[in-house]
Amino acid sequence: MMMVSACGLIERPQPPQWIPLWEDTKAVLPDLAVGEPSEVECSAALVLLREAAPTLRPTPDDSIDETVDRWLQIAEETMFECPADTGDFTMFGAAYLELDRLADQVDVVVYDS
Repeated sequence: MMMVSACGLIERPQPPQWIPLWEDTKAVLPDLAVGEPSEVECSAALVLLREAAPTLRPTPDDSIDETVDRWLQIAEETMFECPADTGDFTMFGAAYLELDRLADQVDVVVYDS
């Protein structure tokens, strides 16, 4: 008797369906142009980030899976610590610069597809 095992392919969303979720998630972060966020703002953003995270997976392209995961990790850590006391980023500015860099990498893939 032969058993057939089917490897399920991940059905990835098309960029037009995924991009609004990505843009909404990025918009959750408080705007540093108006000053550093309060603990209340950080907590609210953290809740929204955690709710949005599952909607971003799968991504439209496997080449950005890890980048989106890293973006979410940094965003959540930054909002949890408000800003982080330890880790790679101890100031909002440094964390936001890295988040912008990662977002740019994602945007190049999803907007150019």
